Parts: sequence; C-alpha cells; structure tokens
Amino acid sequence: FLGLAQIKNRNALHTELCDQLVSLFLGSHPSSIWVLNTVWFGYVSLNARNKAMVVRGMELVYQHDISSLGRLLDITHLVLKAVGYVLGGNNYHFSVPMAALAAHRNYIDLRPWVANRMQEHNPSEFVIACMQYIALQVQARKFDPTFNIGIFGGFFLGIDENLSRCSSLVQEEFRQMKASFSGLEGDKDFASNEVRNKQNISNNIIINNNNNNN
Repeated sequence: FLGLAQIKNRNALHTELCDQLVSLFLGSHPSSIWVLNTVWFGYVSLNARNKAMVVRGMELVYQHDISSLGRLLDITHLVLKAVGYVLGGNNYHFSVPMAALAAHRNYIDLRPWVANRMQEHNPSEFVIACMQYIALQVQARKFDPTFNIGIFGGFFLGIDENLSRCSSLVQEEFRQMKASFSGLEGDKDFASNEVRNKQNISNNIIINNNNNNN
C-alpha cells in the first residue's frame, strides 16, 4: 500500500487497489496507525491526492458498514488529527453523520460547521442531505443516543440562519420540517410519541428528494 501511495501516474486499477487496501488499514490491522500516518503525512508531492484517497476509503467503509463511524472518527481525530479536513468533503451522506458524532463528542461546534458548509458548498444539496439524515433518525423510531436535542438544534439553527442561500423549494421543505418538530425541545430523551407522530413529513422529505434525484 505504501508503494501505491508513492505512484504519481494513477489509473482505475490503482484506485481499485487503493480502495481495498485503505479499507483494510481503516479496520483492525495491527499496522493501521503507522501506515495511515505515513500515507497521510508523508510523500509531500502527493499529499493532497493521498489524503483524498484515505477519505474516499473512509466513505466506502461507512457505505458498507454504518457501524464503523465511531472507529473512523477515532482515526480521524486521534491518528490523523484531521477532523476539519475530513468533514470538509462533499459526500454529505458520510460527512453529515460524522459531523453529528463529532459534535456529540465535542470535537466540533455543529452550528457554525453547518453554516460554513452552506457557504462553501451547494447549500441546497447540503440542506437536503441534512434533512434526510434527520428524517431517517425519526423514521427509525429508536434514536441513536448520539443524536440528542443538542445535535438536532445545531443542525436546525445552522440551516435556519443561512436558509436564504437555498432554492425556494428547499426553503419550503425545511420550514415544513421545522414546523413539524415544534415543541421537540421539551423532549429530554428525544424519543417521545410526539416525535414518532412526526414521521409523515419525514417520509415525504425522503420520497420527494428521491424523486428529485431520479
């Protein structure tokens, strides 16, 4: 893997091999820390490309196993010291859940993170991904304990303060979602019947966005 990380001329085969090997070292391999450190911090002329390779590996690992998120964040924070960098990507189906977990662990302040993403990326696409993530938490009926009222508020406040950047359709969908969750702040365990009764709008958001993507 270290040899592949030093190759300048890369092709589809190189990408495929690196995807497989990055996934291996993002797991419980005994040499994970040393190898990931070397790839992330070494080979200066290829540094940006290698970092992108590692982040892509994280995204693929999470795509195949969402329970890997905690370990991936541990690696990002403790080994690579790169929470901000990893959360700066535009694969929102990975960065949004990781940001929620990072905020739960007090690695980031979610509200400004959301605001910055809306300023630096396509705000409508980003907000749709956030709404889908929130809606899925509600749909599940059993909340991830890391997705508490503080995380919920961080998403909503960050989006609300920058909503004018989004398309009119996304603005309306967000306002509907926000209205459907009014009073949620009084639900300390974030799993009351009131929340469960809000699922119709969550379903609509997911369905509408799936239709928009087709």
